[in-house]
Amino acid sequence: MDEAKQESSPSFIAIGQDHEAALRAFAERKYALAAQFCGDQDSLQKIKAESFRRLKRYEESELIFNKILTLGEDYESYVALGSIYLSTGRKDAAIRAYVRAMDISQTLPNEPATHGLVGLNTDKNYIPAIQNLASLYTEQRRHKEAIPVIQRLAGLTQNKSFYHVLGNLCQIVRDYANAEDAFFKAEAWGELQFLLRERGRWDQLDEVDLNCLEALKREEPHTSEPMALIHMPGLTASLQKEVTSRFVASRFHQYFSDKNLSRVENVRVDGEALRIGYLSADFREHATMFLLAGVLEQHARSEVEVELFSTHRQRDGYTARARSALPFHDISALGDRAAIDYIKQRNIHILVDLNGHALGARREVVAARPAAVIVNWLGYPGTMGDPRLADYIIGDSVVTPLDHAGHFSETLALMPHCYQPNDDRRGIMEAASREAVGLPSEGFVYACFAKMCKINPEIFDQWCRLLADTAGAVLWLLDPGEDAQRAALRQRAGHFGVAPERLIFAPKRRHEFHLGRLKFVDLLLDTFPYTSHTTASDGLWAGVPLVTRMGGTFVSRVAASLLSTHGFSELISTDEAGYFELALSLAHNPVKLAAIRERLRSVRQSSPLFDTRRFTRDLERLYKTIWFQHNAPGKTKEPIVLSPCLHHG
Repeated sequence: MDEAKQESSPSFIAIGQDHEAALRAFAERKYALAAQFCGDQDSLQKIKAESFRRLKRYEESELIFNKILTLGEDYESYVALGSIYLSTGRKDAAIRAYVRAMDISQTLPNEPATHGLVGLNTDKNYIPAIQNLASLYTEQRRHKEAIPVIQRLAGLTQNKSFYHVLGNLCQIVRDYANAEDAFFKAEAWGELQFLLRERGRWDQLDEVDLNCLEALKREEPHTSEPMALIHMPGLTASLQKEVTSRFVASRFHQYFSDKNLSRVENVRVDGEALRIGYLSADFREHATMFLLAGVLEQHARSEVEVELFSTHRQRDGYTARARSALPFHDISALGDRAAIDYIKQRNIHILVDLNGHALGARREVVAARPAAVIVNWLGYPGTMGDPRLADYIIGDSVVTPLDHAGHFSETLALMPHCYQPNDDRRGIMEAASREAVGLPSEGFVYACFAKMCKINPEIFDQWCRLLADTAGAVLWLLDPGEDAQRAALRQRAGHFGVAPERLIFAPKRRHEFHLGRLKFVDLLLDTFPYTSHTTASDGLWAGVPLVTRMGGTFVSRVAASLLSTHGFSELISTDEAGYFELALSLAHNPVKLAAIRERLRSVRQSSPLFDTRRFTRDLERLYKTIWFQHNAPGKTKEPIVLSPCLHHG
């Protein structure tokens, strides 16, 4: 690099016009001229050091700044040293320099001093330095130390993006009150509505939802994760696709345009087995594996070759099941580029993304197209928003009917029955008694074991009305984990005359123990619009009736798909009133409810919903059909509708 060409990084030195002239003189090695502009030796040394820093002559610059500090500490020199340390990869030293600069700045007057170069500019001139410190803390996951720095940065700039970052950090350290405040100042309505739902703070939710939907309808980029938005009742399927597309375009455009990440077009030789790769952060004790474990084991006994790519470090019994069934690649420690290259080297024909936009997703890896075909399945109940992130989405005639194809960026690939798998080997550890699981000895038991964020106030109010109309009944919920959340639910129930003790909270248990306590539930109540997935399968496997409401989005139709496949369409409602009336009628008709329970028990072994072997063979047929269509002349992408197969060998 030409030494006379200075870098464009901001100056950390309080300089005027003469000092700018001095910097230019130093850059041109006209030291005598530089001295004339500086006026005094202190100024000369600092300008010289700053000039060297700009020229990336870091060693010389560092030496001078450290010498200056031996004569007396000053904010500017520490900030400049922080920049030098950061530029030379010494991150811990950079943190120490920036912290010392911040400490010194706290003791200085608000107005800038005027005594030459030792004087301090206002903090706003040092925003890059504060931002660097915040980034370093965040990168090292030192969130509690990052928060006051980000608070200072946000306060100085009133920049919404900094308030957004502050909200995320506060949420990580469970400082929910400050997280709410930061998201509000950032106008990060998507993040705020999700946090309010998680906390059960519903008093402002209508207004926040309205603000969020209005913001989403504006044709501009946004930062709200798609997974957080699908809990909102007002989000239609068409709007969901639109906002997801904008989110993806703004977040992953660099991967789509990176010429170094060429699209893979694997060629399959005649007679060669179709190679499928599953990419997931959830090959562990997780809702996805509760459903998928049996399918992975069935894959091991087929002509399709399947490999697993794990992006999470956790290992447990479910991981062991996966590893014992199929080739298992732990890529959790690999960066995006390394993970992309690793998958490419495995020559996978179809890569199935089991996370989508859900927690733990490696979308940067998928965006680089490390396989010829990308499929979105199971982990995220909705569209990826861009065909470059997924060519196909696996659904069924209920969650993704053909007339909904316009709501997806992917081509529809429909299973003959339900798109959601089930593990017919999952065990049930029977509970001894109602009292042993925290229930009263008698009384009707309504239950919902969904996470707090899925419980909207409208559906909870209906549950409270059911309690009010069913004498002696209780509502059994998954314990949200914190006193404030439990108190919020009990307070809301009190508005309907429901005593606090009629809300019972079930602690989280291992899956087999949870399945064992379900026998004490009389009727499962579904959430809306984020309907039950794994929890619905759990209930039906345990023989418990489930009442659901079906909406217009993928996520609001999952439980309906499960019930339809299982032969219990009569438990599906299509509106709020129908949902309430159906649940109440069953609670007040024990003979009818008992007959449904008996049917659930009798069909479990014959239902396609719980036939893991059949499901796996159908899934493999679907993969083959996808691959055939991908290689067909013209590569048309018509929706694929797989017909039921009478024989499953």
